[in-house]
Amino acid sequence: MTQSTHRPPAHNPAAQHPPAHTPTAQHPPAHTPTAHTPTAQHPPAHTPTAQTVGVFTIEYTLFTNATPGHDIQFGMDSSLTSTVKKPLSQLIFPAVAVGTNRPGMWNIDNYNSGNGPASLIFSNAEHGTITDKPREITAPHQGVKTTKFAVYLVDLQTGTVQSTGVQFGYSINTSDTTPRTIFTGFTKSNIANEQKALMQARFNHINFA
Repeated sequence: MTQSTHRPPAHNPAAQHPPAHTPTAQHPPAHTPTAHTPTAQHPPAHTPTAQTVGVFTIEYTLFTNATPGHDIQFGMDSSLTSTVKKPLSQLIFPAVAVGTNRPGMWNIDNYNSGNGPASLIFSNAEHGTITDKPREITAPHQGVKTTKFAVYLVDLQTGTVQSTGVQFGYSINTSDTTPRTIFTGFTKSNIANEQKALMQARFNHINFA
């Protein structure tokens, strides 16, 4: 019994080797904060921002490509929806020429073909959703460039535009050391006379309510 009592202590150092290697087993947790945390945080940085005004909701992600020594690209990816689910007309006041849209004035944006009230509707927005990815390009050091949008509900059966809609937009200071596109707000918009005249030029029997 004396010998058997002394044998376990004799083997204790060997039995304790696994705890001696515990720090090695702990290496993965030691690396977890450094290796994985930044990667895990990338998706939230690209999550669209959402804002709601009345029956309208916009989700957007801003876009900037401002490589030093090159032209600056700016814009945003957006999805605008209405709980009313009626067709939507979008007007654009671009900072620079975008397709057939002229800068410094209101244009009917990406409208359908034809000459009836449906010709005021943004392409594929017949069910109350506008999906848009505007991109603009300008030389650096041109000061502040701002683009505005206005969206209004259209009743195709009565040929009537609802006079209360929403306005939003983005802006960039091209003279900044690191230009960055910013969102200029999402607010209620009462249709302006200039906007009415633009729509009437497209379809002269349109009404406003």
